[in-house]
Amino acid sequence: MKYDYELKLQICREMEETGTGYRAISRKYPISQTDMQHMYSLYKRHGPDVLKHGYTHWTKPQKETAVKRALNGESIKSVSIDIGLPKSSTLSRWVKEHKENEHAIVERKRGKPPMNKASAKKKENLAQEEYLKKPGQENLESRIENGHLKN
Repeated sequence: MKYDYELKLQICREMEETGTGYRAISRKYPISQTDMQHMYSLYKRHGPDVLKHGYTHWTKPQKETAVKRALNGESIKSVSIDIGLPKSSTLSRWVKEHKENEHAIVERKRGKPPMNKASAKKKENLAQEEYLKKPGQENLESRIENGHLKN
């Protein structure tokens, strides 16, 4: 779940000033204990600015470095906090993909792929076929064309 900057900052400052534990704070705010631990660790390591970050594009060399550190024995949580990942599950996914793709980092394409003219025409033809498959549709169309349908 995504949380706004003000809420994250308020939680971290409250934990810092009062010394309240993760469990007590997670009961007070709509955030899991695990997310809170990670967020507070990021806050302590990188300061309040790290809480502002939304989506960050990680380059292939940055991902490779982080994955190598995780595979060489460092914990995924410590590496993800050290490099400033908003969730440690991101690094877990990178490591899993690295192992599945024969030790290579694969850049995933984001967004919907563009439609070429051939697939657009095919989609249009399929829509027309589906329309004509409806029972009585052809008969209704011919009666409309011939002017036999009364209003």
